[in-house]
Amino acid sequence: TLDPHSFPTRRSSDLSSLSLTSSRPLPHFLASFSSASLLTNEGRTSTSLPNNELAGYIVASYGFHSTLVADSDTAELRRHGDKRFGIVAGELLGDPHRYRAKLTLTGVNGEEKVVDRETHAYILVTLVSNLEKTFTISPHTTPLDEVMRIVHFDSGDGEEIMGVMKDAYSGGVHVNRSDGLVGYEEVERVRVDFGEPEVEGNEGKWLRVCVDGLIVRVESGGWMRVEKVKRGGEVLDIVV
Repeated sequence: TLDPHSFPTRRSSDLSSLSLTSSRPLPHFLASFSSASLLTNEGRTSTSLPNNELAGYIVASYGFHSTLVADSDTAELRRHGDKRFGIVAGELLGDPHRYRAKLTLTGVNGEEKVVDRETHAYILVTLVSNLEKTFTISPHTTPLDEVMRIVHFDSGDGEEIMGVMKDAYSGGVHVNRSDGLVGYEEVERVRVDFGEPEVEGNEGKWLRVCVDGLIVRVESGGWMRVEKVKRGGEVLDIVV
């Protein structure tokens, strides 16, 4: 017979894992801005961002994703849990906004290129594969692979944008679309030069970016730079 007391409890197993010396640095990026303010209290409070910088470990975005996160962050909508994103998405996709910006990508070889379009629906830089359990935004990413990738596309068609999102929920097949709509590549650095005008009364609705869930208000004519922190510059190790 087996003695149940001979097996480690979950707690003792967890403590044993923490005592192991095997660890890996947690990759992260630095998001820098020409000028930016952190929005809190459902967007009603604006606080200057120290040094105009934020460190991130998951995602930096501009366009549909950042507006979706910002608009869904209200006490009323949070009562709906994850369903709040679908509620806001339906409103945004009724008449999709095309975000004016210049997008410049720097690849792993140091080569710089400007994406050949003046408007964008979606710009998202990430170090992880999934933003939700079933939302695979970067299917080529593996845990702690230290690779930063960007997903970007433009569309003024709400059904088309939703189609890309559904493909992401279907195992990340959006990056293999036959129409070539979605750009997906490994990058070392991304720069977004904002071309959206300041419009009185809209409180900078189209000039908000998202960094790991935080909403940052940027300036018209300003810029955001997202740069992967090189190996050796990480500030946090995790047990693996």
